[in-house]
Amino acid sequence: MLSFLEILERAQKGPICKTRDWDIHVIPDKVKQKISDYDLKGTYDPNNPINTDDKLADRYFEAGFSLALELGMHCLDTQRTINYEEQELKEAVSEHIQRISYGTRPDDVVIAARRPDDNNVPIVQFGPFAMPISEELWIPIHQSIAQHRIVDMLCPGTLGTIHGMEVRAGTPLEVLAGRYEGRLSREAVRRAGRPNMALRGPQITPTSLGHLAGYGDPQGYRTTDMNVVLGIQELKTSYTLLEKVAHVLNLEAPVHTMSWSFLGAYAGPPEGVALASIAASILLIPTHQATTSAGSCFDARVFCNTGREAIWADSISGQAQARNIDRPIEGIITPISGPCTEMLLHECAAAALGGTVSGRAWLLGVRPRGGRLENYSTALENIFSAEIVKAAARLTRKDANEIVKELLPKYENRLRAPAEGKTFPECYDPTKLKPSKDWLEIYTAARKELAVLGLSLDRHELNVMPPRSVEGGAG
Repeated sequence: MLSFLEILERAQKGPICKTRDWDIHVIPDKVKQKISDYDLKGTYDPNNPINTDDKLADRYFEAGFSLALELGMHCLDTQRTINYEEQELKEAVSEHIQRISYGTRPDDVVIAARRPDDNNVPIVQFGPFAMPISEELWIPIHQSIAQHRIVDMLCPGTLGTIHGMEVRAGTPLEVLAGRYEGRLSREAVRRAGRPNMALRGPQITPTSLGHLAGYGDPQGYRTTDMNVVLGIQELKTSYTLLEKVAHVLNLEAPVHTMSWSFLGAYAGPPEGVALASIAASILLIPTHQATTSAGSCFDARVFCNTGREAIWADSISGQAQARNIDRPIEGIITPISGPCTEMLLHECAAAALGGTVSGRAWLLGVRPRGGRLENYSTALENIFSAEIVKAAARLTRKDANEIVKELLPKYENRLRAPAEGKTFPECYDPTKLKPSKDWLEIYTAARKELAVLGLSLDRHELNVMPPRSVEGGAG
């Protein structure tokens, strides 16, 4: 891979392009051109939300690669473009990284690369996923999720306060919060009987300060945890992100990078969003010196990725990446409805099915209400989604497509006015860490409904399970 110093030099000396021009002209024009050049217009199929055509997925990858090669990655701070030669990008996507491990014994996991229709079980990396979580409920919410062995890795939420003081970006409080978040999360998994469980973080990093303070702390976010350096939509990075990369490289730890491409924004229709997400996944490997990378699709109009267009775009994008990038590829579950609702479980099932059969190596989630509201996270939607992921590995894309076609009409007309649901203390016992009767009944009914649709879920004990080592997923 190109050296990080070379990337920084290109960020300083690359062709000048103003961000406004990049967003309003460069991205829309180039994406539209690639859709035309590769005859992709109209390939979005609303009647089949999960793609089953390998040749079409490969054509999308070719177009996404061409887009990445022609555009490069825009750096916000220098207003310049980091460009790459064709051979450099080919080497990035062909480097053979089939497996990567996180956590330490006896709670370690191994994420292995997968392909579409792969029967190998993905890893699930679940939790409040950057959602705002209050200090007083941080440990109960995270512990209630981590105590279930079906969840392989824990993705924490985000602190809005530290000891009652509001955390503001770029201030000393962000430094304190990055460390505090990691230590609270580590305490939660310790109480769950999984002290060496892999975490994902730090989450509270609006600038690089939270990341530098939080990642690499033996009592919090360790170098055996998955750190994340996100890209910026569309095809952008910044010095804040590159500072995080530099910190991780200094610690000699692996970088995971990813980016969402937005429906309802600069990349245009589902076909364009899929192309942009593929190009982002390719470009972020050298730019962020990444061991693993992923491009996913998100509907900014309804703030979730569970709508028909988003599921289709994410399916074709995921398949293109999984078939052509020789590394594990991540998927995401972001519903818009709230806990203790039938709608939430329908959304989770549809997104989990699409990601799993499309070859995603691990699924990230679950954040109800689009991740925007405080304490709208419980263990039950995470357990349910994990059960879906584990069971869906037995399905083909064709099978999963038929189930998602049945699920979408149950909720898609409510995405703009979703079921609000309940907060954690409204539908979970914060002491016993068990769901309310109503929430448990909704969960039980949803499992039966999935069985009728053709997906029988393995029985999972909702009580605390004893710790054991896991490789390739647990269920």
